[in-house]
Amino acid sequence: MLRDRSGINKLIKIKDECLDEIEIVALDDPREPIMTVNNRILAIRSGVHNYSSHYVLPMVIGAWCFLAFLISNIGPSPSEVYAAKNALEHKSVLSEEDVNYFEALLGDSGNATTFDYINAVFNYSVESHKKTLKRIWSLIF
Repeated sequence: MLRDRSGINKLIKIKDECLDEIEIVALDDPREPIMTVNNRILAIRSGVHNYSSHYVLPMVIGAWCFLAFLISNIGPSPSEVYAAKNALEHKSVLSEEDVNYFEALLGDSGNATTFDYINAVFNYSVESHKKTLKRIWSLIF
């Protein structure tokens, strides 16, 4: 079964005529909606370009601030470090898991760093504490 190609043949015949009549001339100084004109590029500014500065930019800045807030909250608070130091002074009343957690929290230097905190939580803490830290990490990444 053959297709009727007469419509396509008509378009092919007038294609050359249309291309010869339409001429795009690049101006030296295009007006406002036209941003760039040369032999390869025609860039036109639309209303979408305004969204980037008015809507998207504040959202990006807000996301960065929220990310900085999340990262700053990872790690032990000063009250946790103080409590860990005081708890280790009374090792006799603590369970072995608590002693391991507090020692891992304080680390070798005696000052809790973020890495010591993450190590202590994932190795010696309870499951709810691990889940909370995992949620924070998933939000960051």
